[in-house]
Amino acid sequence: MIGVFVGIMPGAGGGVAQWMAYAHAVQSAKTSKDRAGFGKGDIRGVLGPGAANNSKEGGELIPTVAFGVPGSGAMAILLSGFLIMGIMPGPDMLTKHLALTFSMVWTLAIANVITVLLCLLVLDQLAKLTYVRGGLIIPFVLLLVFVGSYTANNQIADLIVTLIFGVLSYFMVLFGWPRPPFVLGFVLGKVIETYLFISMSRYGFSWLTHPIVVVLILLMAAVIAYPYIQQRRQRSEGPARA
Repeated sequence: MIGVFVGIMPGAGGGVAQWMAYAHAVQSAKTSKDRAGFGKGDIRGVLGPGAANNSKEGGELIPTVAFGVPGSGAMAILLSGFLIMGIMPGPDMLTKHLALTFSMVWTLAIANVITVLLCLLVLDQLAKLTYVRGGLIIPFVLLLVFVGSYTANNQIADLIVTLIFGVLSYFMVLFGWPRPPFVLGFVLGKVIETYLFISMSRYGFSWLTHPIVVVLILLMAAVIAYPYIQQRRQRSEGPARA
């Protein structure tokens, strides 16, 4: 439930869901002695964040499909896929394209079941992948990335664009700049301009007072303010712990 709730809030991401689930797992321990195992291999510290990380995917589909506002970088890519196919996420996904929406829901549910069954069969072999050096895996992944980029339109220009954004992404990681907001802005820029123009033409500034808009603005404010509140709390708790 924590993962679904965090997934519904656009831009929160899996990190927030995992840490909230971990904190809840620690708080649910009855005694301080029972909490001592967290951070030292207690399986509850793995199961909680893992479950939240999986359940947030379903939550992220809600704003992506219903409002056209992706909840993460992965949902932004899904949204761009909708736009390429000529499907506009929004209320129409719950009316005209309801069959497509239900197909995504059932695909997500069935995929989780299949994944669990397959992982139970090959879990020991999958665990050995963690011992493979990154230098051996990265070239294979890059090959798949460039092949997928080229086959989208069969144009060399797509490879150049992929290379340029790959270099840009590398420097963003190097300087600690978050990439999901960039992807969200890149995908949603045109859509936001279009709907903002429609809203201003029809309602003026009165659309800002509609209940759904007010709720979304409050959610955005909460998501933006959460990291700053968390940093201030950590700074205030630091001297007390010391």
